[in-house]
Order: sequence, then C-alpha cells, then structure tokens
Amino acid sequence: DVAEKYRRFLWKDKLQQKYRISPSNPSTWPERQGIPEIYKDDDAEVITPRLRRAIDQLCGKNRWKEFGLGWWVINFPGKHYEEPWGPAGRV
Repeated sequence: DVAEKYRRFLWKDKLQQKYRISPSNPSTWPERQGIPEIYKDDDAEVITPRLRRAIDQLCGKNRWKEFGLGWWVINFPGKHYEEPWGPAGRV
C-alpha cells in the first residue's frame, strides 16, 4: 500500500535519521515537525494514480504539469496545536 510505504519512508529516512524523532518514543516528538524538502515520484510514489485523477478533475486532463510534493508539516498524536501552522518555532 502506497500510504504505508510513504509513512515508512518519512519515519525512517527523514524523522529518525535527520531529526532523531522515534516512532516508538513519544518523548522525542515535538509539537510538530516540518520537513522542508520536495519529493517526486522517484522518492516513494508520491503522486499516486488516485491523486493524478483528482488533479485531472480539478484542472482538466493534460492541463497541469508534473510536480513534487513537499514542505510536509507532521503533527504528532497527543499534542496541542495552535496557529501558526508552520513548523514549531517558526512563524
């Protein structure tokens, strides 16, 4: 399943290695964590066929260009969230 594959990619390759945030240790979880990187299909099948169909419905078939997705803001369970909705410590 693509969502599970990408969840593992974000935890293992980004949150654990780069930010030292562990999925099994909630004490390492910040209020939220931003990942200011762009990912394209090569990284983990980010733009799924379902997402492509949705974009086609919104923009029209063949009326948009391939793009990357990024600047992920990840919220952690059990944390209180207030605006601004940027990474913790940034406005």
